Amino acid sequence: MIRRRRLPLPAAALLLALPAAQSAPNNGHLLLEECRAAQALLAEEPLDAAAREGAMHCLGYLRGVTRIVTIGRHLKPQGQLFCPPRAGIRSRDAVEVLVGYLEDFPERLPAQRVTLVAAAFMRAWPCTPPQWPDGPPPVGLEDRWQPAP
Repeated sequence: MIRRRRLPLPAAALLLALPAAQSAPNNGHLLLEECRAAQALLAEEPLDAAAREGAMHCLGYLRGVTRIVTIGRHLKPQGQLFCPPRAGIRSRDAVEVLVGYLEDFPERLPAQRVTLVAAAFMRAWPCTPPQWPDGPPPVGLEDRWQPAP
């Protein structure tokens, strides 16, 4: 007898969302645009529907990164890329840090989003002393600026 296996609903939803997510550029150009819109949204400036959607994408992306780091800090305190304050990172602060970083280093906009966010947060919230279990990493993020595919 052949048994069919069903995907759990969250996994199925993720698979359905992948083509849409992959169609957007995975680099800093769009991320900067979206996060500038997030700054406007947080300042309660009027935005059109497309800008509001981009702002929400930026806020959600940064929220996801900060949540993962918070969970990781509790599970494995050593090996953190950056060390946010114990109280956490407010959305407004995360957006300001990222936009400031992207504006300070426009030549890095072709890099992947996650690399840019990590580098911005490492600059804003460094670990002191560095939280690497076996000393510094062999290759730092600053040395690996690869344009997104």
